[in-house]
Parts: sequence; C-alpha cells; structure tokens
Amino acid sequence: SGPTGVGKTVALTTIANYSGRPSVYCSLPREYACDDHDASYIFSSILLRLREDAISNNKSDSHSIVILDDFDKLDEFQKYDFQEELLNFLKCGLRSVRANQRIVFDANKITFIICGNFDNVNKIVNVPQEFFKNDNFKIDKNDISLDYDELANKHFFLEEILPYFQTEIFFNKLD
Repeated sequence: SGPTGVGKTVALTTIANYSGRPSVYCSLPREYACDDHDASYIFSSILLRLREDAISNNKSDSHSIVILDDFDKLDEFQKYDFQEELLNFLKCGLRSVRANQRIVFDANKITFIICGNFDNVNKIVNVPQEFFKNDNFKIDKNDISLDYDELANKHFFLEEILPYFQTEIFFNKLD
C-alpha cells in the first residue's frame, strides 16, 4: 500500500523475479481495458501467463507469485467482480483452465499480492503463511488485525475474501 510513485511495483516485481519462482505482474485496470474482458477471462489469463513463465524460464512451479496491481483504480463493479473470481479459486483450492490442454492450478501454490493506495488502513492484503498450512484454506477473522470495515466500506473489498489475507507493506515517498 502507498501512494503512486513510491516504488510498490518495482519492489514487488524485483522480489518476485529474484525469488526464481514463476511470477506474473498485471495491472488490473489495463486487463479490464482490453476488449472489455470479464473477471473470469482475466483470471484464467493470469494463471496461464504464470504457467508460461514457469515453462519458458525453466522455473520450478512448486510455488508462484501473482502481483495484482492498481486494485484501487478499478471501478466498484470490477473490484467485486475480480474478487469473486479470486475468492472462488481460494475457496475451491483448484481451478482448471483450458488452453491446448486442460491445466489445473492449485491455490496452495500461489501467493497473490494485491497492490494499491489503501490509505488509512492498518493492515492490508497478502496471502498469509497459515494459508499454506491449513487444510481449509481459511484463517479465523479474529486471528488477524485487519480493519475489515475500512477495507470493505472504503476500498470495496469483499468481507469473505479478507480472512485469506493479512500482511501490509506500506511504502512512503523518499525525500
């Protein structure tokens, strides 16, 4: 979280690239601007690009990183629409995408990072460590100190998706 121009995107893409893991960066507003794609198409496209990065760069696909940037710049409908797709994936744990063949993606093997300017929020979003340890893929709402009301009301996050996320990294401008 942080204002435009503080280096969120550069820092996160650098970390993702340095990790040696398959990774995908996507600007969500740009994804929605392309031919009026819906959330299902965009989400499947992101997963296929993740697979392509693993194959083309000979990276282990044991764990991957998806950076979803500029979430704050989506309109209200797009925010809810995309979160529904992400939430369905996290709840089910698997998603099948048809390309030349059917490819199954495992939610346990992907960390989603949602970026944007979420001012005045104590905690923001990233898949928690516990996500990978629990069979039910969910953390109790009381176990984390996220400001649910602030995120749901001001930034249009679905309350059902918030327990899957817990970490905030806030970026400030350097003087």
